[in-house]
Amino acid sequence: MHRRQQDAFHAAAAAKWADITRVEPYASYQGLMNVWTVDAVSAESGVSGDPSADVIKDTALGSYFWCADTERLVCADIDKVASYAAKAPEADLVVVLSHSAKYGGAGYSGLEAEGYPFDGVSTLSSDNEQSSMIAVHEIAHSVGLLADEYAYDGYGTWPSGEPADINSSTYTTRQMAAKRAKWYRWLGETDPTGGTVGTYEGSSYYPYGIYRPTSNSLMRALNVSEFNLPGREAMIAGFYREANALSSEVGTGKAVLRTTRIKVSQAELTGLAAPELRWYVDGVQVKRANGLTGVVPAALGVAADGRTHTVTVRSDDRSASIRDPQVRAETTETLTWTVRASGHKTRTHR
Repeated sequence: MHRRQQDAFHAAAAAKWADITRVEPYASYQGLMNVWTVDAVSAESGVSGDPSADVIKDTALGSYFWCADTERLVCADIDKVASYAAKAPEADLVVVLSHSAKYGGAGYSGLEAEGYPFDGVSTLSSDNEQSSMIAVHEIAHSVGLLADEYAYDGYGTWPSGEPADINSSTYTTRQMAAKRAKWYRWLGETDPTGGTVGTYEGSSYYPYGIYRPTSNSLMRALNVSEFNLPGREAMIAGFYREANALSSEVGTGKAVLRTTRIKVSQAELTGLAAPELRWYVDGVQVKRANGLTGVVPAALGVAADGRTHTVTVRSDDRSASIRDPQVRAETTETLTWTVRASGHKTRTHR
């Protein structure tokens, strides 16, 4: 945006983020997220391709409609995006908010493999009435690695084998259940989109030969405000891949005394999330300490026996929105301290 429009940018960014975090599972898991705005001042206001393909604007991030000859697809110069993203602390995802009222957006993923410090970029317009839901959808490509679930009539039948995408499959319901593949754990469940999880033909742009989990979802259309159950689980997995739910100011690199108070911070998760905190001494759980955010090793049972012990805290998410053991494992984080349990020498008097 132009310099004189930076206040409008900050207001739009705050409003869009508030809209995004009203949608599940963003709402329940926003405690895993830190958000920064980075000012990118352009020589000209607007976006290339708005209102027509021949319009060229000199902008800081090189945003433009008509990417890949698709009018609503908004792309950006990723090298320029990276230079601005470097101003934010260790960004995992970048959202490019372009100054336009035109409908459009895009989602990039897999950028770390190309040498960028972040894995995803999502783009959207600042002033389109649907842009918040576009952001919810596009971020899902980058964070949840979800495919589009809509189809184009002209694409015909899916031409390839089983896709890697989490929410698209060539398997029918019977085949998926038999193979224990893709979203088989959710088959038959009532879905937040209002339907039932199954296999519905048409996904990944192809109307035939490939299936999606539900009749409708946020990855298919913006006339709903819910991800389906497989999509919701994929988003939660993505949040945990990019975030730390557990931290402590007491470093784990050096041994601590058995009298040292160890305090930890657990991300504030609500709604769909079901966080648990457990403590262990030498690998054995101390059940009475469940849920505590501060402990003293001696009170946990570390004896003054002159030996070295370990104290471990483990954070897990027992959310009912997670069924895949691999996703469950993504939610698990641990911190371990070595404890010097000094003993007392007894002197014998003669």
